[in-house]
Amino acid sequence: ITIVFAGGDGGRQVTATFTCDPSATTPTFGVSAENPPLNFNYQFTTNLACNSGPSPSPPSPGPSPSPSPGPAPSPSPGPAPAPSIPVISETFSAQVTEFVGGNFTHMTILHDFVNKKAVSISGASEELSRYDLGMSYTITSTGCTETPLTGGMPPAWGFLSACKYAGQTVHNSTKVDLWTETVGTLTITLGVRSDNTSVPVFLKIGTDSTMVFNSFEQASCLDSTHFEVPSSCSQTQPPPVSHPVLPRTFVAHINTTLASGHSESKMLWSNGVEELTLRETRGRSCADIVSTAPVGTFFGWISQAKLTKKSEGTETWSLSLGAKQQSLELTLVHGVPRTLVEPRATHQVVSFQALAKGQKPVMC
Repeated sequence: ITIVFAGGDGGRQVTATFTCDPSATTPTFGVSAENPPLNFNYQFTTNLACNSGPSPSPPSPGPSPSPSPGPAPSPSPGPAPAPSIPVISETFSAQVTEFVGGNFTHMTILHDFVNKKAVSISGASEELSRYDLGMSYTITSTGCTETPLTGGMPPAWGFLSACKYAGQTVHNSTKVDLWTETVGTLTITLGVRSDNTSVPVFLKIGTDSTMVFNSFEQASCLDSTHFEVPSSCSQTQPPPVSHPVLPRTFVAHINTTLASGHSESKMLWSNGVEELTLRETRGRSCADIVSTAPVGTFFGWISQAKLTKKSEGTETWSLSLGAKQQSLELTLVHGVPRTLVEPRATHQVVSFQALAKGQKPVMC
């Protein structure tokens, strides 16, 4: 590299030469000048690096002006919000296949919520619910069995209001949104079409029962002939039966036996806002919290149940979970809960005591 400096007194010049030799241990620096000779002071502050790569960049002339910041980058999108709870028609007809354990049943379901009527037909049997008459009819080839109905007709999809979005899955090549709710110790999962959330795809109750909707047609009304009571059944409207009203604040000691045979004891405490499942600590007068649930989770469903058995001082209330063999059944003795039967567990209520508002057990 040769640099020529010119000017100064008489236009004299000086030539500085830097030689880059990769094999040399020190750089070569030479200076020549016109006569009369000039005096120079110079000092090496570093060795010169020489290689076959690009030459070192010249020294920066100073800080460059800051570039314009330009438009701010768009914020990265966050996770997509959960979809809205599905809205499914309460008046519909459906062809379904129900899987319970290793068995399956094909059924036709007609549900007319406006006129308080519903029917499910499977082979030669028929379950007809006439809430307008306050009666349920089980019709088979051998006859008709009648059971009083109490309260209003429960909506088929009423449980959806308490459901939580649980992601997506694929069912028979159809993308499905999942919605779940826990009733007692059972988890209910409803799958609806992702591209049309008003169409159910399947309903799973616990681990043993699944109802697959082969077709689903919503309707504004249904032919009333589907809900006619056969002549083999009485059409006398029974006297109204009131649902039991259980206290919202209580403490109950419960022994639970699971279908697997495992047994456990626990204490259920409700303060009117939430229900706590507690485990008492042996040798200590206090309890540990095992789980929490909204108030009414354990017994609250009884307001939608129907009276299935009644004898002196004893009533049994049942709530169908959408499958013939899947239901909740609560037996009360003189208005006090004694036995709760679920598909996979039986709960014996050893003691049940109403509590004053604000009263609570001692926590560890």
